Amino acid sequence: MAVDLPLDFTHAQDFINPLVDESLALGISDLHFERRGDEGVLRVRLDGMMREWARLTGEKMDLVVSRIKFISGIDPMQKGVLQQGRFEHETKDGKPVDMRVSVLPTPNMEDTVVRLLASAPTVMKLDDMGLQPHILEGLRKAIKAHQGLIFVTGPTGSGKTTTLYASVQEINDATRKIITVEDPIEYNVEGLTQLKLEQAKGLSYAAILKTILRHDPDVILIGETRDVEAAEIAVEASMTGHLVLTTLHTNSAPATILRLINMGVPAVDVANSVTCVYAQRLVRKLCDACKKPEPVSKELEEILKNQGADIPKQVFAPHGCKKCDGTGYKGRIPIGELMLMDDALRDVILESPTLTALNKAARKMGIKSMLQNGADLAADGLVWFTDIQRTVSE
Repeated sequence: MAVDLPLDFTHAQDFINPLVDESLALGISDLHFERRGDEGVLRVRLDGMMREWARLTGEKMDLVVSRIKFISGIDPMQKGVLQQGRFEHETKDGKPVDMRVSVLPTPNMEDTVVRLLASAPTVMKLDDMGLQPHILEGLRKAIKAHQGLIFVTGPTGSGKTTTLYASVQEINDATRKIITVEDPIEYNVEGLTQLKLEQAKGLSYAAILKTILRHDPDVILIGETRDVEAAEIAVEASMTGHLVLTTLHTNSAPATILRLINMGVPAVDVANSVTCVYAQRLVRKLCDACKKPEPVSKELEEILKNQGADIPKQVFAPHGCKKCDGTGYKGRIPIGELMLMDDALRDVILESPTLTALNKAARKMGIKSMLQNGADLAADGLVWFTDIQRTVSE
């Protein structure tokens, strides 16, 4: 990393404050404090990738970690147990940033992770997310319907909640009653009725959803469909005149259908309720200032040829410069797979589908896979195809 940190400090806060400020400036999402024998290693996650930032003596590392524990409400003297806490950091310009702390005990040491979350993040617009045109058009078509069930899927950290809120914001125009239920509430948005799931009070997603339906909502946003009961209520709500948006952890759009059926939702209900599935990942965007041309690989050429796309004369690879801190990348953009339901796909769902059958039906409909969409981004010079292959498994 290009930024120097004050490693020779007496008070831990003199290290923590500039560390957090610089992390926010660089767009770092997580800080990892790892004790390795007599040495401490600070690693960070930037644009989705882990990088080493600094090495401290074991004594300095212990001092920093103890301070982080203390200010986040964790007992620094308690060892060997899972611990969680939070603290608020005020930036140089006076803005609060929420810091979530997690401590994981390992043999003879601990692993401490701090996640940086803006206390009042701004909801992005769909137009500003970098979505491919056909995905943007399809999502807009789905969210402007007055009923149906929309799933945004992908692993943790793939931007699912960001996409959900950007979608809801498109229709947040005071003509519809929109209710959200999450754990935690990640965005505070004017015009929405937002509920936090509180298991400690005995309120599950399913229990809250049953109550929500009595409040006459037009749109319901569910932070995550966690079990079959919540899934069944979401299905029922979507078939009784509501638009429901939620997330699920699956690898692809067709796999979402199979996951719902395996959870216990009847296939006929899945076929009649789900209107749109958008599977998403985030991939590093090439730095425009230093990306360098390279020949089109045979694999990329074959993928583009199979989808009837033009083969570019060249693509681009990361190089590294001062603007991107030598990484070759600047930010991340989404790649995805959008599946809008039609009668042919519903017929497949009703016939005890397999993942192979669902994938075949999706391709027959003209739905591009995530790998194919990633290949298009590589052909446009926005990403490195090697990163697409690393991020997406077909």
